Amino acid sequence: MRHEGPGVSPKSLNLFKYILTSTAGIKPHCWRTIAYSCLILVALVLHPSKNIVHITAYRSHIKLPTEIVAGEIVNITLRTPLKSLQLGSKKMVKVLGLKKYWASVSLYSGSTVELTGEYFVKKPSFLESFFKHSRQKIFKHVILVKRPPLNSGNDLRIPANTWNKMNNKFTAQKLKQKKTMSNLLSKNNGHISNYCFSPPLLSKIVSKFSAPRNLPNGRSYYHTGVDMRASSGTAIRSMGVGHVVFASNMIVPGNIIVVNHGGGLYSRYMHLSRFNVKVSDYVQPGQIIGFSGATGRVEGPHLHWEVLWKSAHLNPHNFIKSLSHLCPQKNMARL
Repeated sequence: MRHEGPGVSPKSLNLFKYILTSTAGIKPHCWRTIAYSCLILVALVLHPSKNIVHITAYRSHIKLPTEIVAGEIVNITLRTPLKSLQLGSKKMVKVLGLKKYWASVSLYSGSTVELTGEYFVKKPSFLESFFKHSRQKIFKHVILVKRPPLNSGNDLRIPANTWNKMNNKFTAQKLKQKKTMSNLLSKNNGHISNYCFSPPLLSKIVSKFSAPRNLPNGRSYYHTGVDMRASSGTAIRSMGVGHVVFASNMIVPGNIIVVNHGGGLYSRYMHLSRFNVKVSDYVQPGQIIGFSGATGRVEGPHLHWEVLWKSAHLNPHNFIKSLSHLCPQKNMARL
């Protein structure tokens, strides 16, 4: 018995006969031309050079700062939106619903930082992409970064019982705790939805932000927060809306609470005597989260308060002042 394969429809047979008939008269050199044309078309589609972006430098019409202070907020308002705006290696925060951006630089950054902006550019269509490169319009602006000289600090007089908490036998544990905190603060998920911030307590500042300090072992460092006078048991309040992501004891900070405000913004409250919240709690502005104390590497009771954005320490009080215009409640109070 003869096996028959799948049947071919009459339409397919007619189309095949038509192609054979219509191409029968084509001369060999014409076939070569068709083949070369096909190769050129394939090259245009597959060649990697078509994906190269042409970058065009533009002079920005935005009023840009010439110098900034490390740890202070840089505010920029645009007339037209940008695709991206970056200060150094960090993408600036775009305030939702507004053409406003802000960012800051670390106390330990370089002497200059580059501000880079990218404009929106219409992408070529599918057919145009075979013959035109994608374009990118950018501007770059170098800003001078100011900070106190690190070697200009005062020598810290640390009592022996406090200095013992800093000796080498705790080195491995401190490094482990530092890595844990660094990983925690590196998370930039979400966005900042509420800019209504206020200090955790109203008190005198006894040690300023960015003040250089010299330790007895010769090491110098910048004070990355503010020390505020507070007797033991003083109520400490959250500076804004957020989630508690850390509430535990560490060697140097003592009892410490970390609140995540979204978009890489965190606040830290150190040397507490006890906690009033736990990890995963959602806190409101002004909510009592703990009580001041003298735990960790300290000489006496006080609050050490820090504000960080993408791991860069900010001047806490100036941060609140710089962005207070974004708080609807504070704007209504001014009217």
